Amino acid sequence: MDHQRVSVVIPVYNGARTISHTIECVLQQSLKPMDILVVDDGSTDDTAEILKRYGSKIVYIPKQNGGPASARNLGVQFAGGEYVAFTDSDCQPDVHWLRNLMKGFDDQEIGGVGGAVRSADGSITGEYVDLIKLLDPQEDRNGEIPYIITANACFRIEAVTKAGLFNEKFIKPGGEEAELCFRIRKFGYRFKFAKDAVVLHHHRQSAMSLLKTLANYGEGAYMIGRIWPDRR
Repeated sequence: MDHQRVSVVIPVYNGARTISHTIECVLQQSLKPMDILVVDDGSTDDTAEILKRYGSKIVYIPKQNGGPASARNLGVQFAGGEYVAFTDSDCQPDVHWLRNLMKGFDDQEIGGVGGAVRSADGSITGEYVDLIKLLDPQEDRNGEIPYIITANACFRIEAVTKAGLFNEKFIKPGGEEAELCFRIRKFGYRFKFAKDAVVLHHHRQSAMSLLKTLANYGEGAYMIGRIWPDRR
């Protein structure tokens, strides 16, 4: 499998505590990516200093704060591969993560492949998210996967660009990847779930923080309903 075909994009905002773990996991992939693009979305902590230490091992892209959708779009524009994989700055991809995602592209109609997201910390909130599989691709009533989550996903760049990239009106995390996927499916692409492509995710520790995350998802769902009334 040709590593030159896939780029990895990691958006980060104030991720000094976890970003090094994410980058190290990507550097250790059994399928080496063509490039690793880390987009700093206007961090105010030590994120920039940490990223600069990696030198030529990554492509460091600083920008003004605009939200994860805009950060991913900038990463896609700099990506050199035919495919682009996304993970987040608080995730730790398994060593075979990228290889298992790429195995899913066994048909030209596959526009994206999503993997499993599991808790990295064993917290109560993490166990709850794991139990309900909140971030895993889920089939709809027709047995199709309507969207995949960018904590653990890979797309054909052609499909992403054809659909017009992420909608940057989604400033907060939540909903932007689903809205993009709906547009990608309009071009006849399908999505797949690769259960062996696993990332560990540092979920928010407190119930209040989890509620904030769910509120962001709810706001994203509201925006999707405005754009796609048939998805309400």
